[in-house]
Amino acid sequence: MKNVLVFLKTYKIKLVFLIVVILCLLTFSIVFVFLHNYKIINTNNIQPVPTITQSALIEKTFKVLGTQPANGQTNVSAGEQAIIINVDSPIVSPSSYSLEISPPLPYYWKIMANYPTKKIAVQVFGALTTSTTYTITIKNSRKEPVYSWSFTTSNITPESSSGIAADQSNTFHQKYYPLLPYLPFTNNDFQIYYVDNLTLEVDITNSNVDMVKNEVDNWIKSHGVNPSTHKINYVNDF
Repeated sequence: MKNVLVFLKTYKIKLVFLIVVILCLLTFSIVFVFLHNYKIINTNNIQPVPTITQSALIEKTFKVLGTQPANGQTNVSAGEQAIIINVDSPIVSPSSYSLEISPPLPYYWKIMANYPTKKIAVQVFGALTTSTTYTITIKNSRKEPVYSWSFTTSNITPESSSGIAADQSNTFHQKYYPLLPYLPFTNNDFQIYYVDNLTLEVDITNSNVDMVKNEVDNWIKSHGVNPSTHKINYVNDF
């Protein structure tokens, strides 16, 4: 009887041990299969999240919402016309788009815009040609057409093209007399004024000439002009 009890006890221990081993193997198999399937799903079915670059954030495709003159409009003034383009998303810089007009203008136009902007204003200088259909195309940064429209001018010759004269005069002065709006200028040490294109004369009233020259350079720089772009004649008045 004693031997039987010992046998049963030993068998019970072995059985428990066997059950534990089987449970461990089953757990390991389940975990292995799960991880294997998860890896397959991630590798084959889940697409990587696209990386959003800075350029993608900046270069958004824009659409034209409206123009002035409108598409198909007739009897448009042939004077120094302002052409307006409204878009749906901000244009961030001049390099984000381009404009083309056909036929070519008799003179030229200038784009007026503060970026970023949803409104582009184009000022025509020197008038348009009468009784002419103009086609304007706006393109994106990749030179792909975004929108194209046409309008036709009237047969009445405009009375004046004063804008081109003013613009050309302003361009001339900015090129050759950029300091003109601030001259003549006088302080306790010198007087400065233009005597020719990009040529200044400085009348010095302080005997410390080097100090005055440095002061003149700083004054010119304070107005956004590089002193080296000008010839400066110094005249002693002390």
